[in-house]
Amino acid sequence: MKNSDYKSGFTLLEVLVSVALLGIVATTIVPAIGGSVVNIINIGVRDQAVNTTANFTEIVQQNIIISGNELSEEEWQNMENEAVYFKGSKVNLEYSDCSTVENNPDETKIKFCKEKTSGGYKIKVVFFYHNGDKKVLLNSFATYKRG
Repeated sequence: MKNSDYKSGFTLLEVLVSVALLGIVATTIVPAIGGSVVNIINIGVRDQAVNTTANFTEIVQQNIIISGNELSEEEWQNMENEAVYFKGSKVNLEYSDCSTVENNPDETKIKFCKEKTSGGYKIKVVFFYHNGDKKVLLNSFATYKRG
């Protein structure tokens, strides 16, 4: 009778070494993936903020173009009543002096100002989002003179 000492499978030591190596690899990969997901979300929110800022800038430009003339201070202040939304919520709008338009309001808000030039306006729109921690700044020009 033959004595068969054939054993199949892995030893306990081999299994422990494999598990340890997998753990080391996982601890280096998981934070990288997690950081990437957070960056993707932040980029998406910033993209929405840029779109919101651009949409409001277009509203301002349309008001200037439709008027065909210089806008009065009252007309500028009335633009604070426009409906602008970010992530499903209406955004507060504030017409401001250009020297203070970039001052952080510690809330989600669009602040805008104008500087009159010959034939039009330099427009600055600053959108503070993430409770004022982050901002998007958009400078534009709109003319009311034709021809």
